[in-house]
Amino acid sequence: MMPTVIILAGGRGTRLKEVTQDKMPKPMVPVPYQGVNYPFISFLLHRLRNQGIRQVVICVDHQAEQFVSYFGNGEHYGIEILYDEAGHVKTGSRVRHAMNKVKGSEVIIHCGDVYHPLNMRRFLDGFAEHPDDKMQIAVQGQLDGMDILPNIEIDKNQRIVGYKTPGSEKTRLVLGTCVLAVRREVMSYLPQSMDFSLTKDLYPILIARNLVGAYQSKAAFHEVGNPDGYLRFCQYVENDGIQPLLQQEVQCV
Repeated sequence: MMPTVIILAGGRGTRLKEVTQDKMPKPMVPVPYQGVNYPFISFLLHRLRNQGIRQVVICVDHQAEQFVSYFGNGEHYGIEILYDEAGHVKTGSRVRHAMNKVKGSEVIIHCGDVYHPLNMRRFLDGFAEHPDDKMQIAVQGQLDGMDILPNIEIDKNQRIVGYKTPGSEKTRLVLGTCVLAVRREVMSYLPQSMDFSLTKDLYPILIARNLVGAYQSKAAFHEVGNPDGYLRFCQYVENDGIQPLLQQEVQCV
């Protein structure tokens, strides 16, 4: 059985304000598909459902009611959707709070403004090959035409040895695509009372202990956190026929 996916969807989307007009959460920005607008996150949910994911927990905050109003509990879409609201806390604290709704020993963490169509089974198989690792990060090495800087340093053994570090002759820099596989005990590396960020607080601790592996993917990567990225994704949908999550799909489950 595939693990639960925790989707971080609580950001205000300040860089995308010219699109959101502060009237919607960033993952709910409209994307045209066959003449109808669908929220960005519906394309992500469609991909996850088709990869065998049957439960997601959406971490909400800003204008959370829009997610609930649109998707409900997911019963009409063939996927179970839960919601978790931890308040105005950092990403790591959001995940830790959402873990209370997850039963499995492993979970996938996915940023709500990212579309990276991984083969999830291969991604998880790669994680299973390293049972001592606490985290695996999906990375993309092909950055041609992208205005996003690489931020993950990996060595020849696909071990992550740095985050936002300069790299060296023996390592190379790739882009972390905000898709993670983690084991439940990863949250024990920081105090329960600490409000913490995944990237700024947890990454350095795990990397220093050699507990993070990389999964390299050549799948298309899109991030809609700014207007240029949003427009690129809209064009990608138009050109490649990427589908949103549609209610009638429940008939095919």
